[in-house]
Amino acid sequence: MYIRNAIATLKLILISHVLISELKILENYKTINFLKAETAVNNFYVRSYRMDIRRDQRIADIFVEVIRQLPTNLTLLVTLKLKTTGKDPQQRSPTMFQAEFKVCDFLTKKNARLSGFLLPFLRKSIAKSQFPKGCPIQAGNYTWIGLNLEELKIPKFLPSSQYDVTVLTFTPKKMSKDLLCNLHLLTEVK
Repeated sequence: MYIRNAIATLKLILISHVLISELKILENYKTINFLKAETAVNNFYVRSYRMDIRRDQRIADIFVEVIRQLPTNLTLLVTLKLKTTGKDPQQRSPTMFQAEFKVCDFLTKKNARLSGFLLPFLRKSIAKSQFPKGCPIQAGNYTWIGLNLEELKIPKFLPSSQYDVTVLTFTPKKMSKDLLCNLHLLTEVK
């Protein structure tokens, strides 16, 4: 009887330990939802660009129609800003994260500058998409069906709030940027 109780107690400890460790893994991350998406394009390169957010606000589909080959020095600038709720229109949202990288380097896995929680998510997501996997990016219709935020592990240190995410796709010029696409997202971290 004593041995059966001891074994049952050990099993209970092992099961509860596994459950607690699984909960700790889940507790280390926050969730994120899409709230709104707006896009703009340079019609010289891209005819249409849209992002459709599904009802669950965790998954989106992206559609891009490229009408001519894109320049190989294409650059992405990703900016994450904490959305301020103040009534003062002059109040600026603080930038929480910003990364700039060459699209072709990213697609060919030569770029390690984009790191942390975003890189594994983007690499896994782009692999599942119908987006080009290398350069040059030719004219064509590209889709990214099922961009799933459930796979994005948001660090716990980010405050629960709404965030403005801007993704600018451009070619650098000597004194300016030639904008190709602009994606502005309103997201919510919980």
